[in-house]
Amino acid sequence: MFLAVSGTLFHLWFTPRFPDFHVRQVDVGKFNVTPTKDGASSNYLYYSEVTVRVEARNPNERVVIYYGDTTVSLTADEDVSLGSATVSGFAQGTKNVTLLKFVARVTGQEIDDVIGKMVAARVKSHAVVIDAEAKTKVGLGFGSFKVGMLGVNVICGDVTLKELNNGDPPKCTLNTLKWINLH
Repeated sequence: MFLAVSGTLFHLWFTPRFPDFHVRQVDVGKFNVTPTKDGASSNYLYYSEVTVRVEARNPNERVVIYYGDTTVSLTADEDVSLGSATVSGFAQGTKNVTLLKFVARVTGQEIDDVIGKMVAARVKSHAVVIDAEAKTKVGLGFGSFKVGMLGVNVICGDVTLKELNNGDPPKCTLNTLKWINLH
């Protein structure tokens, strides 16, 4: 009984809420498709450099959020990897907004010439659909007390570069234990 009352009072006092995530900007600095040196018609290589900025918002007034190392993987049109990048773990203060910058690169990855040329054309016209998936661990802090880290995935996507440039950020889903969607 004491634990139930303590847990209820704790929840009412701290009212912990999950962080919010939004992709704020994606800049495809480079996406080149070139034939391989052997000249085979279906054997091409691609090179890309993509910068993505993700906003993490802590809506809590009394709860600090701790993040482990965070890795973002990017794909174009659902199946072409644009690379991945990692930032070190950090603590996010109460009622805080943190902008994370990731620069993902692919160097000399093999691709079918038709798919590579199609994606390159869609990048140029800003019609390419970008998906981002971040993997991290999240913990909570209440004063000097810190609760352990839980692995989470943040999945943002199904938005074109054109939509992002027009200020229409994708909805991001926070997922844990591979099957629980938190929001």
